[in-house]
Amino acid sequence: MKIMIKIVSAFACLLIIAGAVFLYWGQLSSPHEAFINGSCDAKGHTPSSLKVVSYNIGFGNGLESEKVGIKNESEIRQNLDGIANFLKNADIALLQEVDLSSRRTHYIDEAAYLAGKAGFGCYACVTNWVKNFVPYPYWPISNQYGKMKSGECVLSRYPILNNMRLPLPQRTDKPFWYKAFYFDRTVQVAEVLVGDRKVNVVNNHLEPFDISNREAQGKELSKLIKNLSGANLIVGGDFNALPPNASIKKNFPDKPEKYWKVWEDVSGDETMAEFLDANSELGEAMDGVAHESETFTFPADNPNRRVDYLFFSQDLIKKEGKIVFSAGPLSDHLPVYLEVY
Repeated sequence: MKIMIKIVSAFACLLIIAGAVFLYWGQLSSPHEAFINGSCDAKGHTPSSLKVVSYNIGFGNGLESEKVGIKNESEIRQNLDGIANFLKNADIALLQEVDLSSRRTHYIDEAAYLAGKAGFGCYACVTNWVKNFVPYPYWPISNQYGKMKSGECVLSRYPILNNMRLPLPQRTDKPFWYKAFYFDRTVQVAEVLVGDRKVNVVNNHLEPFDISNREAQGKELSKLIKNLSGANLIVGGDFNALPPNASIKKNFPDKPEKYWKVWEDVSGDETMAEFLDANSELGEAMDGVAHESETFTFPADNPNRRVDYLFFSQDLIKKEGKIVFSAGPLSDHLPVYLEVY
């Protein structure tokens, strides 16, 4: 009996050691990056208008669910080809959930792939998820994401002069082992030379699962915007938050609470109310739209709420703003389109 107890104890110790080693190795990452690739020639003149898109591309996974595993490479590329075809109409694209070298997307550099397919001469990215191994989804093990390098990117037809990565507050509601593998939420700020003016492009992807953390990130984003010059400014991305006047704030038709318990009732979320109050001088792509349903961006196959936005400074004049419903299920989000001059 004593021998059996010793064997069980030794086995338990080995499991603990193995778990600790995996936790240490899996969450290790290379330093986060902010980089610019390619070159765009300055045109020497200011275009008559600037066409901007914000699009959470869902790493090319199409209509993903929280339990989906790794899709085959041909399906990923087919989605990316559809996204690239849509992006051909844009001058500047703010993209979220872009895999740069990840096992879950067969190590496709999606920024380079989309830029090449859509004819963008240059692009800039910042990383927000760099891990040796991400053990999700939890089962089966063969579907786990594994090695991860992902982030946010700005694709441009005009020269990108600077690209900055600014970290956001991280979640505090989860245990250390969960946070070890989680996103490092960040804001991307790219300076683009459009003709004879410099445009600051602010690209963000806020926390989806913790309201208090999302509110804190929204406040930091507002501080960042105030620190910029205020002129020639484009702010967009996936805010993961509803507008204050949203008619539905719980019991959504697609039942997101099945996977995202925080979405059972988001009526207490003040992220966008605080952001809009702090940035009242900004215009917005969907201002003046008659029907709320015209602003919905999620889920792409049957949208019932808005979580994606594009804002612009007062020196820019809106020519057109819309949600591009024709993009369909290339991602779980729909893109926001804005044309200014």
